[in-house]
Amino acid sequence: AGFETSSTSFLLHQLAYHPDIQIQCQSEIDLVISKHGGNLCYDAIKELKYLEMCFKEGLRLFPSLGFLIRKCVRKYRIPNTDVVVDKGVSIMIPVHAMQNDERYFDSPEEFRPERFHPDLAVDLKKHVYLPLGEGPR
Repeated sequence: AGFETSSTSFLLHQLAYHPDIQIQCQSEIDLVISKHGGNLCYDAIKELKYLEMCFKEGLRLFPSLGFLIRKCVRKYRIPNTDVVVDKGVSIMIPVHAMQNDERYFDSPEEFRPERFHPDLAVDLKKHVYLPLGEGPR
């Protein structure tokens, strides 16, 4: 397993390689903090939309867990195949591979925070983007 701090470190690495994106993040932070009287309060953090997009893109490229392991709870036939998974069988879900697959993300090797813009995020496949696994936090 990995840690969110590892993913954050990789994000900082990407920002160092993309100074234009780093400047945009810093500008947003400066503007929002100024708007809130120099305080980084909860309401200010909620306004950091571009920074949030950067974090999501960093977690897409470098998920904290490279894979998930789940146990099949009932016999299941994979649609359009002859493959049957029996109850109790462990299944490995390759999160890193899925999140870096060009079938789901255009140019997956590129750091592009705009792919998580609220107007575009609707296109993200719910069961492909699993940077922190699945379930409640």
